[in-house]
Amino acid sequence: NAASRVAAPPLPPKVADPRLQKAFEERARPVEVLAVWKAGRARSPTPAELLKPVVQALLEVEPDTLPQQVVEHVHAHHVHLANARTVVTTLDVVARAGSIRIMEELHEAFRRDLGIHPTLQTYEVLLGGYATAGDEKLVRLVVAEL
Repeated sequence: NAASRVAAPPLPPKVADPRLQKAFEERARPVEVLAVWKAGRARSPTPAELLKPVVQALLEVEPDTLPQQVVEHVHAHHVHLANARTVVTTLDVVARAGSIRIMEELHEAFRRDLGIHPTLQTYEVLLGGYATAGDEKLVRLVVAEL
């Protein structure tokens, strides 16, 4: 009986544009990485291993729109990207760069706009970002939230 069948999980997406992988492997300039990513981001989600260089490129070239662009991409491919791995990968790149304002914007957007709840790894990245910036007050606030 067709009505009693369990819905199959979504098929894996098409692997990210091979041009993005090639740009990464060839150590393309950030502006080139972004051009390739933007050309293919609507068609397929960016795997975590390629999301890191994309976020790094966004930080260098378009930091003011980074949160919006990442959140829109995750929203467009919610089934495949709305998860802790995406959050931790993205926040880690931003935290290591010392971009605390962007880290906070992303963290809030992942929670509020995408409904992705923080994991212990998420808190670890936030703590690392605040500690690197020397913000003891925010470190204490994150610890209190745990």
